[in-house]
Amino acid sequence: MLGIGKESWFWSIESNDRVAFCVWALRLDGLHVAPFDRHPNGNGMLRALGLTGESWHAWLTDVVHHADSLQGPHAPRPLVRGSIPPLMALTPADLWMGNPRVRALLMELWPVYSRLAARPPDDGLSPATHGSAKKERDMFRRMWHDLAPYRSHLDTLRVYTIDYPVHVRRLVPPVSVIIGRARDLQEDVTVRQDIVIAARQLTAITMSSRA
Repeated sequence: MLGIGKESWFWSIESNDRVAFCVWALRLDGLHVAPFDRHPNGNGMLRALGLTGESWHAWLTDVVHHADSLQGPHAPRPLVRGSIPPLMALTPADLWMGNPRVRALLMELWPVYSRLAARPPDDGLSPATHGSAKKERDMFRRMWHDLAPYRSHLDTLRVYTIDYPVHVRRLVPPVSVIIGRARDLQEDVTVRQDIVIAARQLTAITMSSRA
């Protein structure tokens, strides 16, 4: 994860395995849930067990909110040095609140995904990371002023990037956005634009909820 903060405001961008697993499982199954509806049909195993667009969307939201809770000054800390806080030990499958048969298969898929995430991507279903740390730091510096109009309205901004066949953007209020991007995309300008658009839209949602 890369983050930057000034004047007590912070935003971050990262490729988060928990969030990416949700979309990876969706692609593996082949279910389409907008805006993640541009991948081919998959094995249908999760749908056969009861996965629906509504239940997947609820799960993704819960996983993103959980990922949000693990960041920033209020993130959980280990009770014993070297231990893992209980919240950090939760897997995405643990956060599934729907059909228990779907949860059981997700529990089996999580270690499969984790092994794929640990090695370089070699196919469309393997997790991927994008760009160098230096490249993203440079983007942070350029974007700091772009986000100035929204800092007083958003407590923070979390950007999660995932691998996806086409460029997509998915808001997860109150402070998060998922950006899916193809591996061959020249993403600098597009991602910067997406982040600013997301900040604007999240600000509108926040102001509407406070009205």
